[in-house]
Amino acid sequence: MPFLRFICLFPLKILLILQRLILFILRPIIGQIHFTWSPPKWAVSCWQFICQRKKKISYGVPICLALFGCFTYGVYWYKNRPIPPIPNLVKIYAVAPSLTDYKKSPPTIYPLRVNFSGSAAPLDKVGKNFPNLFPISPEIKGVWHWVNDHSLTFQPQTDWSAGQTYQIDFTKPQEFNPNVIVRNARDINNKIPTVPFTTVAFDATVQSKAFQQDDQNPMIKKGVFTIHFNMLVDPISFEKNIHLSLNSYVKIESSSLFGGNKNKTRKISKNIPFTVVYDKQTLTATISSETLPIPNDDSQLELTIDPGTTSQLGHGTLTSKIVTSVNVPSKYTLRVDGLSSHIVTDEKNNSDQILEVEFNSPVNDEQVARNISAWILPPLKDEDSAWNPKTLTPQTISHFTPLSLSLIPAENSAQAVQSFKFKTDPNQQILVKINTGIQSTGGYVLSTPSTMILSAPDYPRRLNFMSDGALLSLHGSNKVSIVSQNLTGVRMVIGQLRPNQLQHLVSFRNNEDNYNQVNFTYPFTEDHIINRYEQKVSFGSKPSHDIRYDGFDLSSYLHKGLHGVFILHLSEYDKQAELKAKRETLKRNRLNNEKTFALGSTPTANSDANNNDDRPDEDEDRSSVNDSRLIVITDLGMIVKKSLDGSQDVFIQSISDGNPVANADVSVMGLNGEKLITKTTDDSGIVHFPNLQGYSKDKRPILYVVTKEDDLSFLPIDASNRQLDFSRFNIGGDINTIHKKEISAYLFSDRGIYRTGEDFHIGMIIKAADWNNSITGLPLKIVITDPTGKSYERPVRVDADGFNEFTETIGDNDPNGTWQISLQTIDPKDKDWSQEIGSTTIKVKDFLPEQTRVSAQFSENNSKGWVKPEQLKAIIDAQNLFGTPASNRRVEASIKVSPFIPQFEQWKDYQFSVADHLQESFEDTLQEGTTNDQGKAVFDLNLKKYANGSYSLSFLGQVYEPDSGRSVAATAKTIVSPNDYMVGYHSTDDINNIKINSAVKPVHLIAINQQADLIPLSDLKLRLIEKRYVSVLVKQSSGLYKYESKLREKTLSETPFTIAKNGSDYPINTKISGDYKLVIIDKDNHELNSINYSIIGAGNLSRSLERNAELNIHLDKKSYKPGEQIEVAIRAPYAGSGLITIEKDKVYAHTWFHTDTTSSVQHITVPENLDGNGYINVQFIRDPASDEIFMSPLSYGVMPFSVDLEQHQNPLTITAPKITKDRKITFSVTSERPTRVVLWAVDKGILQVSKYQLPNPLGYFFSKKMLDVQTLQILDQILPEFSQLLKSVSASGGDDESPFAQHVNPFKRKQDKPVVFWSGIVDIDGTREFTYDAPDYFNGTLKVMALSVSDEQIGVTSQESIVRDDFVLKPNAPTTLTPGDESEVSVLVANNLENLNNQKVPVTVRLKTTPQFQVIGDNSQTLSLGEKQTVTVRFRIKALNQNLGSGDLHFSLNYNQSLTNATAHVLLRPASTYRTQVDMNSVGAGQTKRFTDLRHVYPHNALHYASFSNLPMVVIQGLGTYLINYEHSCSEQLVSRAFALLTIQNNSALKTIFAQTDPKQISALNSSLDQTISVLQERQNNAGAFGLWRSTPNADNFVTAYVTFFLQNAADQGKQVSSTALDKAYVYLKDYAINGNTSTLSEMRNKAFAIYILTKHGVIMTSPIAGLVKDLNNHYKDEWKQDSTAAWLASAMKLMKQDEAAQQMMAGPLKRLQRDPKQSTLGWEFDGYDGGDLAQDATTLYLLSQHFQEIIPTLSKNTFTNILNTIEQGYYNTLSSSLTVMAFDTYSANMKDNTQNLLIQALQDSTEQGQKVPSVLKTSQLKNGIQILNWQQGPTNSLSFDNKTGNKAWYSVIQRGFDQNPPKTAIQHQMEIIRDYTDQKNNPVSSVKIGQEILVHLKFRSTDNKTHANIAITDLLPGGFDLMTENEPAESNGFYPDFVNKQEDKVLIYTSVTKDIQEYVYRIKATNAGKYIIPPAYGEGMYNPTIQARSLSGGYLSVTSPK
Repeated sequence: MPFLRFICLFPLKILLILQRLILFILRPIIGQIHFTWSPPKWAVSCWQFICQRKKKISYGVPICLALFGCFTYGVYWYKNRPIPPIPNLVKIYAVAPSLTDYKKSPPTIYPLRVNFSGSAAPLDKVGKNFPNLFPISPEIKGVWHWVNDHSLTFQPQTDWSAGQTYQIDFTKPQEFNPNVIVRNARDINNKIPTVPFTTVAFDATVQSKAFQQDDQNPMIKKGVFTIHFNMLVDPISFEKNIHLSLNSYVKIESSSLFGGNKNKTRKISKNIPFTVVYDKQTLTATISSETLPIPNDDSQLELTIDPGTTSQLGHGTLTSKIVTSVNVPSKYTLRVDGLSSHIVTDEKNNSDQILEVEFNSPVNDEQVARNISAWILPPLKDEDSAWNPKTLTPQTISHFTPLSLSLIPAENSAQAVQSFKFKTDPNQQILVKINTGIQSTGGYVLSTPSTMILSAPDYPRRLNFMSDGALLSLHGSNKVSIVSQNLTGVRMVIGQLRPNQLQHLVSFRNNEDNYNQVNFTYPFTEDHIINRYEQKVSFGSKPSHDIRYDGFDLSSYLHKGLHGVFILHLSEYDKQAELKAKRETLKRNRLNNEKTFALGSTPTANSDANNNDDRPDEDEDRSSVNDSRLIVITDLGMIVKKSLDGSQDVFIQSISDGNPVANADVSVMGLNGEKLITKTTDDSGIVHFPNLQGYSKDKRPILYVVTKEDDLSFLPIDASNRQLDFSRFNIGGDINTIHKKEISAYLFSDRGIYRTGEDFHIGMIIKAADWNNSITGLPLKIVITDPTGKSYERPVRVDADGFNEFTETIGDNDPNGTWQISLQTIDPKDKDWSQEIGSTTIKVKDFLPEQTRVSAQFSENNSKGWVKPEQLKAIIDAQNLFGTPASNRRVEASIKVSPFIPQFEQWKDYQFSVADHLQESFEDTLQEGTTNDQGKAVFDLNLKKYANGSYSLSFLGQVYEPDSGRSVAATAKTIVSPNDYMVGYHSTDDINNIKINSAVKPVHLIAINQQADLIPLSDLKLRLIEKRYVSVLVKQSSGLYKYESKLREKTLSETPFTIAKNGSDYPINTKISGDYKLVIIDKDNHELNSINYSIIGAGNLSRSLERNAELNIHLDKKSYKPGEQIEVAIRAPYAGSGLITIEKDKVYAHTWFHTDTTSSVQHITVPENLDGNGYINVQFIRDPASDEIFMSPLSYGVMPFSVDLEQHQNPLTITAPKITKDRKITFSVTSERPTRVVLWAVDKGILQVSKYQLPNPLGYFFSKKMLDVQTLQILDQILPEFSQLLKSVSASGGDDESPFAQHVNPFKRKQDKPVVFWSGIVDIDGTREFTYDAPDYFNGTLKVMALSVSDEQIGVTSQESIVRDDFVLKPNAPTTLTPGDESEVSVLVANNLENLNNQKVPVTVRLKTTPQFQVIGDNSQTLSLGEKQTVTVRFRIKALNQNLGSGDLHFSLNYNQSLTNATAHVLLRPASTYRTQVDMNSVGAGQTKRFTDLRHVYPHNALHYASFSNLPMVVIQGLGTYLINYEHSCSEQLVSRAFALLTIQNNSALKTIFAQTDPKQISALNSSLDQTISVLQERQNNAGAFGLWRSTPNADNFVTAYVTFFLQNAADQGKQVSSTALDKAYVYLKDYAINGNTSTLSEMRNKAFAIYILTKHGVIMTSPIAGLVKDLNNHYKDEWKQDSTAAWLASAMKLMKQDEAAQQMMAGPLKRLQRDPKQSTLGWEFDGYDGGDLAQDATTLYLLSQHFQEIIPTLSKNTFTNILNTIEQGYYNTLSSSLTVMAFDTYSANMKDNTQNLLIQALQDSTEQGQKVPSVLKTSQLKNGIQILNWQQGPTNSLSFDNKTGNKAWYSVIQRGFDQNPPKTAIQHQMEIIRDYTDQKNNPVSSVKIGQEILVHLKFRSTDNKTHANIAITDLLPGGFDLMTENEPAESNGFYPDFVNKQEDKVLIYTSVTKDIQEYVYRIKATNAGKYIIPPAYGEGMYNPTIQARSLSGGYLSVTSPK
């Protein structure tokens, strides 16, 4: 014990010693602790120190604390101090590259992406590559690419290092947008933007792990681990780090010190060998162990992967350890996982009880069968406890009834789930016992028996009516068929409709219900309208587990006077339960009666009956299975056809025999039950009802009722589910006309394409729906709308026969694009109402007529079938339009090969197949060719190198004009196949789901040859294959085998077969269910086609009735004449009867038919009154005796056809010379009857450009109209007879001036007039001649066309006539050149002389040019030409720097002293835009100022003009010139320009001054103003507001006020202004002034402007003024009082004679007007259109001059100074300029003229004695108070303005023209612009080949990081290129301009520019070889002239001839 005590206390003593030691060591710091505490010495000394200095410390401590607090706050403030924002900051975000995709070959290395928060890229570098743009460390080589201005990528040459952190150095500001500051997004204060990113590290993950057993040899067991790597793994390093061990855990016993034994687990590990398998890319490794033994104890297979594995790339190492494991099951782990019972129904609807046993591992079925037993447990009494399998002993079990289990064989004998069939009563408890000894296929043993109790499943309960439908034939059995299962009986409650209750049945039911459903709207019930009966059928005391089919006979209810309309309810019936309930009821009633008798009452006789009321209904409601149905027993089927006019045709058909029913009464019944209309059917079973629209309320029509004797049937009128859906048929088309007087019009143009300045002719044919209705004299209007939306109209009055014409001239400045020509009706009572009755379009563009006609075809053509690839060639045929072969032409060609599905028009119902079809499309360019002497080029396609199979082949050929890039294209298409024949099949029935043992129509097989003709085909084999999904063994990557579900095809039979010429049938065997494929094989074992079909077991007997009920209709022709018989081939799914109708907007004809076969041919006659087109509509009902009862009893189909229009065709004949040299050509037109005709002839080269089609008015007026007849019916509700059902069951088992008008050069390329003749509409009776003088320059084909119109007929015809000289010259030259360009031009020389006897004739070809051009080299060439020979003669020219405008190249040919001439017109245009520059400034008193910014411009339309004055006249002249010549014209700009013109017109002095600078404008003042007024009125919308560019619903309020102000002033000065337009504008402005938005000062200024305009008009606006002033005071208390808002309001008050209030209101604006000039704010930052200083000052000055004239003389000098200072700085736009001109016009009258003491001199600097001395070249002249000087360009290099007066004077310098010197620097004032030329792959180009198309990329953005609206961009094309306007590429970067105007030599873009780069792309095509200057691109602000941009001239573009 002492020893034990010592052992126990020893640890405590050790702890006590340690405590004392620690306290001893810490004593100097914390003092002594021994029961009490003694402080250390330092603490005592400190306390003494504090006690001695208490006062000092009391002050010091707070001070120290305060200092510490200040320090702490200072640090906090510094860390969180507000950092000033960095202007124009763009943040950098580096996005690390994605993981390399090693699965691709070669691997895809993804780039680094750097994103920027703003526009960071330099404009000229977007889309381009740059190596080593920004350094990256560690260094990695690659290419940087600017994707867009926000995104930059780096593509490395080699793969990224794994897990590496890189640093990008962005310290190159010159490589970024100079207008932004670039910083790292994570450290924006660091001025050195270095951005890091880290790549993905090398990593591995366990993708899957499993313990697997081999399905082929279950004793083989392995552990399988799948490891996935994100990079290519190095197998050697990986396998070195793998460790695989099998860990077992063994329990051992151990004894404890304190007593007792404890169980411990010991881990036993064993290393397991393994194998590693890699995928192809070594991204996935599968580690498989060797075969594992079955352990006796549970074990784990553990995988360990140590760090150190590397990737194959030499970088990246796994740094973490991977440990994972799988469980290895022990020997005794087999167990039962589940035991369940089910009901399984087979294909014959037989139900079986199934026991299913599930194990955790596959076991042998025979082992399970031997070891499983089952017993039926006896039923338990109420007091018994539930059976417990644990308490059941073998002795107890031996007394139970054994249950027989029958093994259900599976596909594999060994599987985890085994099934047994048994049979016992439902819900019977079953004991199932599975004994031990069962061993799985893998060796695992069931160690413990399994005993379970479960219930036998009950069979499904089912009760419903068989088949969908509601109609039973009156002449049939009258039995309703039902199907039931697992029921003791069936109760049917029969509700027979009482007489005269049909309207209630229809009106109170749910409208969405089908015909056979009845659900009434609460509180109405069926009991209101029926007599109730009941039938009961008992099946016995026990439910029948088999399916039963029964019929309830309703014939006994069909009495005289009672119709067969029933509402039936099915429910379960239990006879035993009913008897029991009756006994209980009787007992209860007897007791009640006894109690009642005892109280002295007498029980009633029917008390029992009363107590049993509605008892059946209660039982019915409680039934879990039930069904309801509306049944009508009738023989009267009904079809109703509703016509477009609302009338109806009702067809009555017998259900029993299909014949029409005569003498039946058909009525339309109203809501109140009254018969509104009653008619009797004729022998055809038809009645016709008119439109029922007039009936309403109580007489609203709700149903059709048909009766005959005691038979009745009905059809609801508004039941949408009764309408047949024809949408799957071809019933579309134009809308039918309802009214015969409804008019429509056909419009056509004479050629479809026009150039500006040319006339277009429109022919109009106006007809009523009924051509016999005359519309002569009807007033119409024609509306012409240009591409900008600007429109104008002209009146039209319909001429005789409805044939009119319209001719209009397209303005020279009208925009290019598509124009809309619309003919509209007008309403004299409402001028704003109109309706379009016809329209057409024309295209306005610059074009050159084509000169060649090209066609393409294949050497083998077969439009019906296919061609073989062997030796297939493509042939191009090119002919000159003047009638000779186009020889020696360059031809480019390409092909496209595409997959195809064989389809042939004549066999469209058949399915063809080719086994060798192409899988994907591809294109290829063929080698260039040249046309031969016959104009043909042959291309050997050599198709064998592309594909050895069947495909669709498309060929495209382009034939180029000689030495030109202009081409004409042609295409051809065909089907290519190496097959000699193809096999197709057609099935009438749906063979995808065939019911077992059903009768199916045979599949029809045909064989066709290459021409798609039927052929016999023998030596075939039919291979029948069964398709089944089976479990097959598949070897896994681990080496083990696993079962997988695979499709297996098993050949069942192979039989010889022959297809006859007309085809052969293949009967389908439907006896065995399954999926099958029938393969047709030829004698060479090639698969020709395959037919897939499926046989399925008997399914739901009430399946969808639409299925398999397709009706196939085929017509013998597509078009028929009136009165002709149509042959209708009908293939139906069953025999029966039908109705055929001809319909369109109504029913035109009908016929009934009956057929005993599924295929028949019927006939119907086309009625005489049918025009245009019609529809064959067939409704077909099944014969009652047909076995096809599981599809809809009604099948239907629609087939369109056309009606021959011969009766409406007027035969016309044109007589024209086939070939003529005579330029005076005579055409004649012959008509057999009197008519009106127009004849026109057009150059076919123009028609080819426009793709013009000969007008087809008859095709328009008689176009395919839609089917507008609705069909309602009840025939799809016919039920099959019960006998037929029973028989079947037993047998079954896809703007005047647009805004662009003035933005044109002041010259235009001269063009030859188009060769066009238009005769106008003339009368003709017989033959009439027309004469046309063809121009000398025309050699080509004239297409002569004629169109005639009479009351009943229209005629159209055409003829071609070739016009050519003996020699034809066809020049080829560029349309535009720039001074300095050099270009090759050529001329095609064709010899048309005949009878030369193979002799050649000498000719001389010369070229002479106008002064704009110079011929380089010889200008003449001599050559010899044979008969019909063509030669191209080439010259080279240079464009000179003089005489801008249209120049000519004159080609001539001399033969035998006879000359043939041809001229090409070329526009010489500078590489700059036409520009007006106005400079205005002041000269101080006594001072002289020199102006040196003189432009060097081309003489053409140049102006050099200077003016000098001390009067505002000079300012008015400068600003007026700026306005008059302004290039753009939105509504504001138009009004500003017009105000200037109006001011000039009313001031004779100004008119004289402006006549010297703008004589054309001044001479046309009135017409310009009238034109402007017209345009502005067209921009007014219906509300009275005006649009900025066009009439729009959402107009601009200021623009509306500004336009109205101008129109008001113009009207006051006598101009013709529409009073309607002004009145509408006043109404709009008044509403705006009262209710308009007041959120901004700009909006309030606009309202004040509107108030002024209305007050000026005479409207009293006192209340709106008061309201506006209140709002202004609330929001802008002080600011508005000096704003022009106050000036407008003051002027309005002045007009209302409120002088004192007006003076007070004007005080503020007056003060602002006379402010100190130093207080002015110059710039463009202002609110609204008129918010700037100049606009504000000019507005105030103008209003003062108009309404406060007394103040004008008192104005200070600051007034004039402030305005002119703003103008001097250039801060003026159109609006402020206009206001200033109007203000100064009045103000200048009050100023003193002292201009005689001013002088302008034109100076030339000359050098004298080494010094520059100016010499005077010219001196100004005084005219109308202004010094004026026109100087000479060249010698003059400066202007001198000398002011010898005592006052300040102002000058203006106006320079106008094209700059001669190309810009040497780019302009970037608030925006920048560049242009690039690239090929189709976006590679930069500097040299292109003739005919090559290139892309033009225009990129632009703002440079001040703001958005600027109303920007105009001009891009000039280089010479030698044509603009391509078709198939434009999509705008990139989501850029959509406001408008693009494409002209011959330039593209104008109107848009907004933003801080981000925007790009517009278009295409141009090289047409002539040469060297062409690249002009710069321009951009400018239309409202803010300080916004300017210009790109640098890019040097030259070279165009070379192809080799």
